[in-house]
Amino acid sequence: MNLLQVWDSLDTGRRQGQNQLVKLAIRILTVVTNSAGCKRLFSKMGLIHNKIRNRLGAEKVRDIAVLKTELQREHT
Repeated sequence: MNLLQVWDSLDTGRRQGQNQLVKLAIRILTVVTNSAGCKRLFSKMGLIHNKIRNRLGAEKVRDIAVLKTELQREHT
């Protein structure tokens, strides 16, 4: 059961009443509980965006890092 999907299905889009609780629950459930994932991603981005590839934009570097992470996850 994905709690984020459950709370997201209850979201009416309004900014009052019960929907404020829904918005709060969604915000709490999307908070990263530790920074290990961020540190790992920034490390990978540093390896990708180096002196040779310094013209890559931030979006492209992020996409390559995410792709590399997914490939590693599949082959582990």
